[in-house]
Amino acid sequence: SAEKTARTALHGALFAQENYARALEVLKPLADKYPQDVDVEYSLGQTYLQLAAQNFRKIALTDPESYRIHQILGESLARQGRYRDAILEYKLALARRSDLPGIHYQIGLLYWVNEPSREGEDAALHEFEEELKINPYHAWSEYRLGQVCRKRKEALEADAHFRRAIALDNTLAPARLALASELEAQGNLEEAEKQFEAAERLEPDNSAVHFRLAQIYKQCGDQASANEEMRKFDEIKGRRREAQRDLEKVLRLVAEPKVDTLEDPEQ
Repeated sequence: SAEKTARTALHGALFAQENYARALEVLKPLADKYPQDVDVEYSLGQTYLQLAAQNFRKIALTDPESYRIHQILGESLARQGRYRDAILEYKLALARRSDLPGIHYQIGLLYWVNEPSREGEDAALHEFEEELKINPYHAWSEYRLGQVCRKRKEALEADAHFRRAIALDNTLAPARLALASELEAQGNLEEAEKQFEAAERLEPDNSAVHFRLAQIYKQCGDQASANEEMRKFDEIKGRRREAQRDLEKVLRLVAEPKVDTLEDPEQ
């Protein structure tokens, strides 16, 4: 359309001038109007990235030793897999602002994912608890505490943490799945079924939810519902296999060397 052409051109000009905030204002209506347009989405993503980088540079110039700079460095190092360095930067951020929300959780998550030892669990547990002191409504910290307790086979404590996480955020599907698994292990199939069904409504494309729900229905004697869940499970797995094959085809095409099919004029 004429509007799309005009906005795309104006966005390009503003982007070239590094006026990313204005470029975002120009492009956002197109992204809302054409949510399936990959070119628009790509440009939107690039604009957000450049705007973020521009803002981070401004922070660095304003206060190079601010807690935000250490937070940014911690996030960057975590993405690179340098979790020990990331933890150090996060702790420097906390040294400058001890009540900074979300940082204890990020440190705890790095310990939980990267250090499966008892010491790592203890460190993660401590950080999740510290996060809840700053923000008592942090549902993810409650969920992670439940995970630690479940790993330690502390079923009652795990159950309590998962329930608190759901009470804080009833859309937290991982907490519902974890609680459902605990309830199933305890033989409380009726409540486990309710939690799996709630998780299915939150994550309808999660194949694992359909598989587990099928098992619950089967144990409860509802074979028809079990068969329906297995059908959904197979359908999702099939779509993923097809998407994976398509991706592999694209990657092979990209990797193939270009061959000049024209005859050599010297021959």
